[in-house]
Amino acid sequence: AENRRLAGEVDRLEDAITRKATQLKLRNAVRDWLAGDVVWLEELRELSVRLPGAEDVVIRQMSMAPAR
Repeated sequence: AENRRLAGEVDRLEDAITRKATQLKLRNAVRDWLAGDVVWLEELRELSVRLPGAEDVVIRQMSMAPAR
């Protein structure tokens, strides 16, 4: 009876470890994503400061990605 109880406890703890490992992976992925987060409004403002005025330049399309 004690062996069954302990085996059940081991199974429960292994399940908890698996769940926590999954949560840790997700947390780390979010942390890494946020660390590389670019504040695009600031980037657009910087671009608008550097570009000539609207009478000289018209941007029809733009694609941006963070440098890695």
